[in-house]
Amino acid sequence: MNSYKSIILFKVYLTVAVILMIFISFIVTSELWKILRIILLILMFDYVEEDSQVYILNEALQYQCMWLLSISLLEYFVRLEKTNRGIYNLALCYQRLNFFNIAEYYYAKVSRISSYFLKASKNIDILKKELKI
Repeated sequence: MNSYKSIILFKVYLTVAVILMIFISFIVTSELWKILRIILLILMFDYVEEDSQVYILNEALQYQCMWLLSISLLEYFVRLEKTNRGIYNLALCYQRLNFFNIAEYYYAKVSRISSYFLKASKNIDILKKELKI
């Protein structure tokens, strides 16, 4: 009788252990999948055109709220190509994160370069209003 109880307890122990391992493996797999998607996004970022890069960043910003990744990709893009569009989008990211001083710096940097002058000056005015509040 005693050995029968120990066999039942051992089976219950194994069942609980297997269920916990399945749950933990699901969590680990989902986190590894997220990391793999981020790595692929970064690798893909080097080989796409400028319009596609902006599309990728907008997707990351709006739907996945991956602010840190978007900012790091934009800073990499700005260092790589030194375009006004990248600097403007970087300022926009910082503005959405409520880092107004950093956003104002990047908007001022863009406004010196020209093509985004009107958009940048409008956003600087908006930032100044938000900073006064």
